[in-house]
Amino acid sequence: NWKYLSPIFESPDIARQMPQESNNFKRVDANWKHTMNHTKAILNVKKACTDDPILEKFKESNKALDNIQAKLRDYLEKKRSAFGRFYFLSDDDLLSILSQAKDVDRVQEHLRKVFESIDRLDIEVNSKKILGMFSVEKEYVKYNRPIDPGHKQVEDWMSEVEREMKKTVRESLKDAILDYPDTFASVNNFDRNNWVLRHPGQCVLNGSQVRWTAEVETAINTKTLEEYANALNIQLNKLIKIERKGLSKNHLITIE
Repeated sequence: NWKYLSPIFESPDIARQMPQESNNFKRVDANWKHTMNHTKAILNVKKACTDDPILEKFKESNKALDNIQAKLRDYLEKKRSAFGRFYFLSDDDLLSILSQAKDVDRVQEHLRKVFESIDRLDIEVNSKKILGMFSVEKEYVKYNRPIDPGHKQVEDWMSEVEREMKKTVRESLKDAILDYPDTFASVNNFDRNNWVLRHPGQCVLNGSQVRWTAEVETAINTKTLEEYANALNIQLNKLIKIERKGLSKNHLITIE
């Protein structure tokens, strides 16, 4: 227990947020090191075990360590309650983040467990502001509003990251839909290929479906289904042509 808790309470961030438990651990730590130093100095098992009331000290220390671990579990639960996605992390992973709370980059290695398909955040080197996010496939989406994690608890600025992530994706989807013509007048009047390459993959997928649904309804109501089917075939043939032009992996995924 001492070996497990020692690196945790060596962290200034943890010690600052759990002052009473930190002081209790320091007392246990001092007793343990005193016992080990004393044992090493005399190198006699019987004498080392009878010079001090070791049994009572160890019982007190074990009781203190059990209490510290219980408080530590409560502390982690409090952090998880503040930011629900921390439930996806093990205790050790969460402690790794909390013990280096001022180091924003510390979160990067755990990001995939917290946000599905997000590989890492775009963190400005000097200011440490969070500017955007990269997917597992390395697709980049810039946030509409940079996030400043300075002087904030980890759970607070990560909640901001989650909110901004949703807002940015929503705005990106809206931009993709508005960037697509309201009516399907003619495939020749709209360069759909450039539209496909201009927006994030998920926005292209969902934006296409929104417009496709509207266009199909229009074609049904105006009895131009055959004309619309021909237009869709033209679109597909145009996509095939740009797929032969050596596109990036992400653009190929989007087109597929």
